Amino acid sequence: MILNLDLMQCGLGGASCGPGTLPQYLLLPGSYTFRVRLRPISAGDDVQSLARLLMPLAAG
Repeated sequence: MILNLDLMQCGLGGASCGPGTLPQYLLLPGSYTFRVRLRPISAGDDVQSLARLLMPLAAG
């Protein structure tokens, strides 16, 4: 199993065969960090309720 996590992705466009990426979608050089919490779930867990509990972590 492979798990890839991306903090951000640059917008589409590279000007090779069309317009370049719009300025609001460019990723500028800088220092970025993010945290990930992996939690095991069981067959009987209500994943929608778990997701609602974790939403403040994603926003902050």
